[in-house]
Amino acid sequence: MDAQQIDRFVKKINTLSPAQVRQAELFIDFLSQQEDRRLVEGAMTLSQPSLNAVWDNDEDSVYDDL
Repeated sequence: MDAQQIDRFVKKINTLSPAQVRQAELFIDFLSQQEDRRLVEGAMTLSQPSLNAVWDNDEDSVYDDL
């Protein structure tokens, strides 16, 4: 984000009520968490094939029926 974008953003925030500022902050947190969630899901998807070799083995197959 460049300085002009930050300045515009701050000016807009300064026009909001305290309750609206809190809502804006919560929305920004939500957007950040969405990105974090995408990264975690991507890592899980990438690790799944290597973990399948560990999870799917004959020694542990007895636990599949529990």
